[in-house]
Amino acid sequence: MSLFSLPTFLLIAQVRVNAMAPILEEPEVVSGSRPGLVIALAFATIAIAVVALTYLKQHSRRATNDSGRLFLELCRENQLSRRQRQLLCELSEHQQMSDPNQVLLNADLWQIDPTQTTLLSSEKVQAELRKLRSLLFNQGRHTPTVDLRS
Repeated sequence: MSLFSLPTFLLIAQVRVNAMAPILEEPEVVSGSRPGLVIALAFATIAIAVVALTYLKQHSRRATNDSGRLFLELCRENQLSRRQRQLLCELSEHQQMSDPNQVLLNADLWQIDPTQTTLLSSEKVQAELRKLRSLLFNQGRHTPTVDLRS
């Protein structure tokens, strides 16, 4: 037989577990600190958001040498639709221009060769281009009588 019987072994194990219980217990969390932590995190989040918004606002005011951004700003300032912007891009591609802003500045670039068959040569597109040219260069007062094909 063994030196220890099962009930004696269980009694010794229980005594050891009871001795370790104070060590294993989790300390109580002070309930007053949790709302303070939440408030501090809320203020930190708001402060970070304010700093980020201020930085972005100042950064957006800086001048850039981006012709694409300038084109979008000019289109937005003239209140052009997406379709009208697309027509301007197609016109600049047709004229083989690297910068689409040029068609916003020079009315002579709106001349289209009538012998070439392109997307811009249809009557519907020609009417849209005439209207757009009038809007940009004549402030929409009257439609120019110049034929874009000649």
